Amino acid sequence: MKKSWLFKLGASALALSLMAACGDTEEETPEEEQQQQEEQQQDEEQMEEEKNKDEMENDEDMNEEENQNEEENMEKEDENMQQGDKEGETNNTDEDMNE
Repeated sequence: MKKSWLFKLGASALALSLMAACGDTEEETPEEEQQQQEEQQQDEEQMEEEKNKDEMENDEDMNEEENQNEEENMEKEDENMQQGDKEGETNNTDEDMNE
C-alpha cells in the first residue's frame, strides 16, 4: 500500500514539475517577435523594390522597342515618299512628252 501511494505522489510531482518547466516555451518574447517582424518587413520591401526595378526595366525595354519601330516606320515612309516623288517626276515627263 505504501508503494502505490508513493508512486501516485511521485508521478503527480513529476508531472507538475515538467509542466512548470516546459509549459511556457511555446510563446516567443516580444523582442524576438518584433525582430522577426522587422526582418520580414525588410524582406518584403526588398522584394517590392526588385519587382519595381524589373518593371521599370521592362518598361524601358518596351519604350526602346517602340522608338525603334517608330524610327523604322518613319524611314519607310520617307522612302515611300521619295519613291512617290520620283514616280511623279517620271509621270510628268511622260505626260510632257505625250503632249
